[in-house]
Amino acid sequence: MDYQLVDILNADQLEIGDLIGVDEYIVEIVNIVSLPNGYILTFKDEYGEKDFIEIDDNQKFDLYIIPEEDE
Repeated sequence: MDYQLVDILNADQLEIGDLIGVDEYIVEIVNIVSLPNGYILTFKDEYGEKDFIEIDDNQKFDLYIIPEEDE
């Protein structure tokens, strides 16, 4: 699947449904839990497998979209 990089977001700008880069993968955020100094992000990959990471307030993430094909 082709993705297009559209922005770089701070941790506090992330929303459920965002497609972000985590390591070398592009994943979809399915849940966000706020912590005193960060967040726990639950995400799923292109195969539907879920995982989570704990992030700091100051982390940044690449935001992607799936571009619409020209008709």
